[in-house]
Amino acid sequence: DHVSNTAVQIELMEAIGAPQAIFGHFSLMLSASGEGLSKRAGSQGVRDIRAAGLEPMSLTSLLARLGSADAVEAAPDMETLIKDFDMDRLGRAPARFDNEDLHRLNALILRDMPYEKIETRLAEMGASGDSLPEFWNCIRGNITLFADVGAMMDLVYGAIVPQIEEADYIAQALATLPLAPLTQSSWRDWTQALKEQTGRKGRDLFMPLRLALTGQAHGPEMKDLLPLIGYQKSVLRLEGKKG
Repeated sequence: DHVSNTAVQIELMEAIGAPQAIFGHFSLMLSASGEGLSKRAGSQGVRDIRAAGLEPMSLTSLLARLGSADAVEAAPDMETLIKDFDMDRLGRAPARFDNEDLHRLNALILRDMPYEKIETRLAEMGASGDSLPEFWNCIRGNITLFADVGAMMDLVYGAIVPQIEEADYIAQALATLPLAPLTQSSWRDWTQALKEQTGRKGRDLFMPLRLALTGQAHGPEMKDLLPLIGYQKSVLRLEGKKG
């Protein structure tokens, strides 16, 4: 049907005196499991992808390489994609459209996005303050969707319930916490002091602190996160209090 549709479109352009377009078409698209995609079968469209919170450049980056032998890479903007795009590199074999690829690209695009490009969107979420550039640089490698920023804002600017798994160790950590203002070197100095005092190392040294300060076993680098959380919140959380 695409051949017949294209013929009609050519006739319409000729009828209105429009310049002749150059037509192309994607290879037959398959799902990640190898089944054919069909709008009649309820496959997702651009509107669904937008509603899922995926960045426009994630979808565009994927589609620009879909059906070619080139590795799918996250492009920062359309100019970069256009510069590297070559129709001759596209094949006729069916191509697989995998949502996991889309989310992987989305995470990479957010990771590489400078603060200047995201500043307005952060403000629309209610974020404000002089530390926002540092906040974005700290978290951008740990989010898949922009919506994930909300949980990170709660972690830094809001109140969380700490996880205290080793009360005696955390009490010692509280007594050893460097004084305000906390800086990027504070985490290194703090953990080095605790290592010398307790003999702990590796996960046994770091994980109880991360759980107490963030309530999570994973996340941004603690050396970057600790100054953003700040001294007062750190004290509250090490005391096992919501803060």
